Amino acid sequence: MKAIVPTVRRYHAACTQELAGFMAQSPGILLAQLTTADGFEVAVQPPDTAAPAKLAAMSSSLQALGEVLVTESGLHGSRNTMIECEDGYVLVMPVPKAKPALSLLVVASRAAILGHLLWAAKNTTSGVAKILANQRE
Repeated sequence: MKAIVPTVRRYHAACTQELAGFMAQSPGILLAQLTTADGFEVAVQPPDTAAPAKLAAMSSSLQALGEVLVTESGLHGSRNTMIECEDGYVLVMPVPKAKPALSLLVVASRAAILGHLLWAAKNTTSGVAKILANQRE
């Protein structure tokens, strides 16, 4: 395992399996990564992804920036941050009620159907939240 934070190390296998299921059901996903709020990797699929530590750090910054932008705009409850590119999408979505705070980073090609991607990412973050809740019990 790479730079996995010790407090979430016990979730690594279950979270990796959750990400694998997410990728299997969602065409066009190139990368799925769970990260902590301070920019560390918890789990990543596919496991041989280049530079996951750098992606984890950038996704946590993107999540924080999106939340501040929403608040400063007078809006509430940031649900995700998405960047649309010429050849795909980058999506960062928080895991609900996660302690410590976690986010899902998704990199997808244009083959991904955006509505399906958002739906599947939300289901995946809910699945991760259940894993964390079950591990605490």
